[in-house]
Amino acid sequence: MRKTLKDVKDGRIPGLLGICADDTWRLAAEVNAAQERLVYMGREAGWWNGWDKVRFSVTSAAPYITLPREYARIINMSVCETPIYIYNEFYEVLPGGPGPMPDESCCSDWCGSVAGYERGTWPTKVELSPTNQRLRVYTTDDRDYGNKMLIVGEDQNGNAIYSMDGLRTVTGFYMTFVSPFTTSDFDVSKITGVVKNQTYGDILLYQVDQTTGKEVLLSRYLASETNPAYRRYYITPICTTCGSYTVNALAKREFIPALRDTDPLIVSCIPALEEMVAALRGYAQEVVAAHEMAALHEQRAIRMLRREMDHYMGNQNPAVTVDRLQQASFKRIGLSTNI
Repeated sequence: MRKTLKDVKDGRIPGLLGICADDTWRLAAEVNAAQERLVYMGREAGWWNGWDKVRFSVTSAAPYITLPREYARIINMSVCETPIYIYNEFYEVLPGGPGPMPDESCCSDWCGSVAGYERGTWPTKVELSPTNQRLRVYTTDDRDYGNKMLIVGEDQNGNAIYSMDGLRTVTGFYMTFVSPFTTSDFDVSKITGVVKNQTYGDILLYQVDQTTGKEVLLSRYLASETNPAYRRYYITPICTTCGSYTVNALAKREFIPALRDTDPLIVSCIPALEEMVAALRGYAQEVVAAHEMAALHEQRAIRMLRREMDHYMGNQNPAVTVDRLQQASFKRIGLSTNI
C-alpha cells in the first residue's frame, strides 16, 4: 500500500524532528529530502512501489515514446509482446555501433532487430514540427490569468530566441496567460526548455499551423510542474505497413516532492524514512561523531528497504534471463534447426 504525507504526520517523524504535525511545509521539506536520497540509492529498479507497468501506442510516423513526468526512465521494454534491448545515447557513436538512428541508408522497412534508443530529456511530450508553427497556450483555471511561462528555443531561421523582461535580457520569451488563449507573435522551430511557476490549474501548450490553423497538443503541464523534462525513447525499425505498435514497459518512478497530505510517497517504508531523516540531521552537524552516527542511520534505512522488498517479493525466486543467442535467429548465426 502506498503511503501519503498524512501517514508521516500520524507517525513518529514529527516528534523526531521536534516540529508540530500540522507544520506541513517543514515536515514535507524534511521528508522529501530523505525520500530523494533513498530513491537515488535504489539503483536499477528502485525500491518496492518504485516501478510501474505502462503501455504506449507508437506509430510508424512518430516511432518514439515520451515518458510522463512520473517516470525517470524505462527499465525494460517490449514491442508487440517481444522484449527488446534498450541502448543509451553513447551506443550510437561507439566504434562498431550502429551509428545514429534512424539509419537513412536502410532501404527496407525491416533493417536489423527492433531496439530502443534513449533520446535524453525533452521539454514537451510531442515533438514540435520545425516549420510554419507558432505556439499557443491555454489555461484551465481563471486564477492563472496574468501569470506567464518562459519558452526557450529557436525561431524560424534556427537562431536562438532572446527577449526583454523589463530591463533584463532573457534567453527565450514569455507567454502571458490571458483569456481565451495566448499565441506567440512569431514562428518557433524548436523548443529546448520550458519554465513556469506553480499554477492553480494545468497549462496546455499547442503548436498552430499558420497555413491551416490546425492545433496539435505538445504538452499538458501539471499545476505543480515548474521545469518540465521528459525522457524520450526512439524505437527502430518500425515497419511502415503495420501502422501502430503497442509498447509495454516497466518504468522506474521519478522522485516528485510530496506537498499536500494526500500526495503519495515514492518511498512508502515509514521506518526507512525515520532512519533517513535522523541521518540527514546528523549530516547537517559539523561534528565527526554526528556524521558517523548519521552513516549508521543511513545503513539502517537501506536495510529496512531491502527487508520491505523481501517481504513483498521474496528472495527465493529472482528473475533471471540468459539469452545466449542475443535474440538472433538460427539463420543469422549460421545454424540450422536441430531435432
